[in-house]
Amino acid sequence: MRIASARGLQSASMREVAAEAGVSLRLVQYYFHTKEELLLTALAYLGERLATRVERHIRALGPVTPATSSTARSPRSCPPTPRAST
Repeated sequence: MRIASARGLQSASMREVAAEAGVSLRLVQYYFHTKEELLLTALAYLGERLATRVERHIRALGPVTPATSSTARSPRSCPPTPRAST
């Protein structure tokens, strides 16, 4: 990911990715036939890690209690948001 983000996916070589990971080029090519496949797999992995962290933080907040009618307002009862003039 660092190589692709620094120079772009088209400029990154599988050899550089293997060197960054500390593995052989053949090993990278065995599991990932294209750079695009490698990138998509890496993004899916990062997405799963992010989802896990978000879920953990949500659980740490504790149970959500229903809002009472005096504190909760429907979006229709809120005053309109001022718009910037263009």
